Amino acid sequence: MLRFLTCAAAIFVLVLSMCLLPQTAAARRCGVKEPETLLSLYQNSDGIYVATFDKTVEGEAVEDTEDYTAVEIKKHFTISSTLKGRSRKFFVLEEKDYRYKTQNVVGMEAVQPDAEPAAEPETETAAETETDEEPEEETEDESELKSGDTLLLFTAKGGEGEPETLADYRDGIKKLSMEHIAAYEARIRELNAIFSSKKVNAERLLAWVIRTAEDPVTRWEGTYELLSSVRNSEWREEAAKRRKEQIERGELIEEMSYESDEPPDEAGAKEKQFDASVFARMLNHDHKQTIANILLNSYTPSSEPQKAEMVKGDDELIELVKRWGDPRLIGFLLDQLRTGSDGNAVFNADAMSTVAEILDDDDAIAIAEKYSSNSYEDGNELVEAEEEEAEDPEPVVETPETQDGDKAPIEPEAEKTGESPEEPAEAEETEEPVKKLVTYSQLRTELMQKFLAQCDKAIADKEKEKHERSAR
Repeated sequence: MLRFLTCAAAIFVLVLSMCLLPQTAAARRCGVKEPETLLSLYQNSDGIYVATFDKTVEGEAVEDTEDYTAVEIKKHFTISSTLKGRSRKFFVLEEKDYRYKTQNVVGMEAVQPDAEPAAEPETETAAETETDEEPEEETEDESELKSGDTLLLFTAKGGEGEPETLADYRDGIKKLSMEHIAAYEARIRELNAIFSSKKVNAERLLAWVIRTAEDPVTRWEGTYELLSSVRNSEWREEAAKRRKEQIERGELIEEMSYESDEPPDEAGAKEKQFDASVFARMLNHDHKQTIANILLNSYTPSSEPQKAEMVKGDDELIELVKRWGDPRLIGFLLDQLRTGSDGNAVFNADAMSTVAEILDDDDAIAIAEKYSSNSYEDGNELVEAEEEEAEDPEPVVETPETQDGDKAPIEPEAEKTGESPEEPAEAEETEEPVKKLVTYSQLRTELMQKFLAQCDKAIADKEKEKHERSAR
């Protein structure tokens, strides 16, 4: 028990110290930051390079406090190709590594000489717990660099007297395979041509964003850019509507600061050469049709769970098409659900939620929510089966007729048998209902079938209502 408490205290001190430190790269992770797209990184970068990570060299401690020690580290990269900025063969990224001192908290048990040793049963329980957890493998940090990793480097000039750094502390390094780097390289060289003009052509840049979304490798770079622009446009419209209503009601409107009057996605947008928020206003019917076709024509479901996952950026693509109300989206998602597998339960949950929202059907929404709440569970684990909502009707007892044709009163069963009415009730209370167990996979399959049937019914009802209105 003491070991558990000390470990918990150590974790608490670690998290607290990270959030209270100055705004270093590690500390900034405590906040919420929008990811940087390729277009954003391009505009914020002075240099873009295809590189290979070599090694990390540790230097001296530059800061030592009661909570942490800051050590200088240098990450060495070999440059193989320059896509933007001055050519070079090597790049060294200088950073500080903050190492937190939690050993004093964890070592509390060691400074208690009078502490009694753990009881034998507790030791066995701990051993059994460790044995049970052995099969679980630690997830590897994908952001951690290893010697030989290929990547894209987005660099920016440092302040006066400061070394060159990353264009973004989190997204300034894109670890990619050489095949994927080739796709990014093509898009970056296109940006070089677009931004070489004195004035950036918005139409050319929008076409570039849509072309970027078409390639599965770079899809997220394009779809997230478009979705951010659309969301920011919606935010502005809602803010303008609220201000107009306040003015009409005669309410005083305080002056808003830039931070509160602008969508959070556009922090620092004024420093860039091109404000991507204009994309939302530029999108016409043909653009929207092209974007919808990217989704509807590029994804084929598979019965193999490993291959059934949609690529990064498809979620944003679905969100865009949903906003534009393309009538083909419902049929597309229902086809994915019918031909998909339980191994892709997370995607199924998102697709079900989207379909139910578009149909605006309460029963479908309820089923989708129930499926979503179980979507992350292991398909082989057991759970109680769904209870049948429909109750069996009570049996109808025919009442015998008298000679006059009237219904004769039925005598209580207790009077016929001589038994007291309390005895059957007590017997029933002693019988516990047997709970049926199924796997989560079976439960989700059952919910999926109910959902598809409910959606078919909702679509049929809407079609019937549509025909009735047209016939009037």
